[in-house]
Amino acid sequence: MMKDKRALLRIVEAVIAILIVAGVSAYLYNQQVRVSNIQEDIYNLEDSILREISSDNELRGDILKENLTNINKTIELRMPGSLEFTTRICEPEDVCGMATYLGLKKDIYAKETFISATLETYSPKKFKIFVWIK
Repeated sequence: MMKDKRALLRIVEAVIAILIVAGVSAYLYNQQVRVSNIQEDIYNLEDSILREISSDNELRGDILKENLTNINKTIELRMPGSLEFTTRICEPEDVCGMATYLGLKKDIYAKETFISATLETYSPKKFKIFVWIK
């Protein structure tokens, strides 16, 4: 009779241990999936913004003139309040990083596009957007 109780107790302990391990594994997997979705959403937003800028002749001209005022206003209208961004215009052959990373201990998502010319101007530039979560 005592052996039966001990065996039953060990079975219950094993089942509880398996449930705990399964629960922790499911939680960690869910956290990983959530981060991946956020990254994908940010990259999709950046792609959309860059496509819009590339197809707008006025904004293309601003990039070729290295004028970020209108471009940043356009991006601000599309950017959700939970995200911050900065932009940079560089020569095509240059490595184009953020101006400063000081104090920014967050994941930064970057995308770039090349703007080569408008009907009046040929002066290729690389336009890069950097986005991070506030």
